[in-house]
Amino acid sequence: MLEASDVLTSINQLVRLGGLSSYLVMLAAPFFVGLLTGVNQAFVTISFPLIARLMGRAGTLDIVLLTFSYVSRFVGILLRIIKN
Repeated sequence: MLEASDVLTSINQLVRLGGLSSYLVMLAAPFFVGLLTGVNQAFVTISFPLIARLMGRAGTLDIVLLTFSYVSRFVGILLRIIKN
């Protein structure tokens, strides 16, 4: 659905044209998904399609940015556990 509606391209352009740092988006999206849901699988299904285009060229991913996103997701989940 995200591919068919071309929303991923629009979000990518919005981040770049809006002056937002790609790193900020890759930190915030997984962090807030982890914080709000507390579920590991939710990160991949909700935030990964949004940030995948920011991570690298078509067909390749930057492993450092991927790790950065996983760590921010984990911090969000840990904060949710501490909060409860």
